[in-house]
Amino acid sequence: MSKLLESLIARGRRVRRPREQREVAFGLADLSTHTEVHTRLVQKGGIKSLIKLLEKSADQEAQRFAALALGNVASTAENRIPMVDEGCLRPLITYIRNEDGDVIGRQYSALALGNLASEPENHEEIVKLDGIDALITLLKAEDVHSGRYAAFALSNLASNPSHRYQVVEEGAIAPLVALACCDDQNAQRQALAALRGLAVSIDNRHKIVREGVLDPLVLMARTEDIEIKREVAAAFCSLSSVQDNKVEIADRAISTIITLSLSGDDEVEKQAISTVANLVEMVELHDKLLEEDGLAPLIALAMGNDLNTKGEACRALANLAANRDVQQQIMTQGGLRPMVNGVRNNNIACQRFGALGIGNLATNVANQVRIVQEGAIQPLVQLSGDMSADTEARRYSVLALANLAATIGNHPAILEEKALFSLFTLR
Repeated sequence: MSKLLESLIARGRRVRRPREQREVAFGLADLSTHTEVHTRLVQKGGIKSLIKLLEKSADQEAQRFAALALGNVASTAENRIPMVDEGCLRPLITYIRNEDGDVIGRQYSALALGNLASEPENHEEIVKLDGIDALITLLKAEDVHSGRYAAFALSNLASNPSHRYQVVEEGAIAPLVALACCDDQNAQRQALAALRGLAVSIDNRHKIVREGVLDPLVLMARTEDIEIKREVAAAFCSLSSVQDNKVEIADRAISTIITLSLSGDDEVEKQAISTVANLVEMVELHDKLLEEDGLAPLIALAMGNDLNTKGEACRALANLAANRDVQQQIMTQGGLRPMVNGVRNNNIACQRFGALGIGNLATNVANQVRIVQEGAIQPLVQLSGDMSADTEARRYSVLALANLAATIGNHPAILEEKALFSLFTLR
């Protein structure tokens, strides 16, 4: 294989006839399907040969195979910086930008650029050579496969906080949303990955919703593909953290989010229930959740096995418990018990929001007898006096005890658990 590789690389520098160029490019593309060849191809000078074929050949198939070979070789991480050092970025970006060029060749060039963009050290040079503009040009082509490869490359660039603003400013959001609406699951996944990367910057989250991302998210949530469900749930979670998005998300997607919270997959459930917790930070949205029968699954997840999901479910319950109009439903549907269990848990989020939720419920004297009967005082006292525990969790436990202590009838039970000693530790 090494002799053939050396022969093809040497011929790639010399051949002039289109048919011979096609043969060489095909041979190198074929060899590049073997990962063990990738590093040797770079070391033996194969990148220069492939660049020459991509730039100089008049044969579109030769260019297509050259771009494919570059894409395959760039899938090996150790080759990405040496390939850029060999000068492959400019010809790839030029070929992607050429709207009259071979469509498949442009797709393979975007694949190569996307693989090279998996290395953050290459981002600055890609951006400097107007790679973002070229990729968005390809993204806007009326071809799903072109969009998929462009979105893949853009998602890698969007992972870099230094370049997210430029990706948005050059107009990537609208075509990414349009791509997410297509029927091709691979294209949907890449579009959503790019949008999620852009949504890491808080300033972009409202823009993404404004451009219409909720429609494809709702549609994609119906898939049986668990990876897409995870992307969708994570996108809802990120976008719902922005105040300006909460009402629209609740109006158009609350039922979808509740369904995701019952998916049976820990990651999907955690992200979905985090979304619910974000939404119910607004008291105005509590009724929407209740109208969709969202309280029961929330309580069930708060009593589940996954600690991260339990913590987020406790956060949602604590937000709901701040609303006196919802407290009775929480109590009658069994929402108090997971909060008490949360305080007993070693997970910080469970402790913090379990204690906060109990404290909120305890503002209502009518709930206090049940809280005491449920055995909340002992774990609250223990958490408040635990010097190694999260400070915020300890403060919330003291708040809960203070609310309970507002009723004289609770004093004996509180003192019996040696609450005074725990409270003095917080001085």
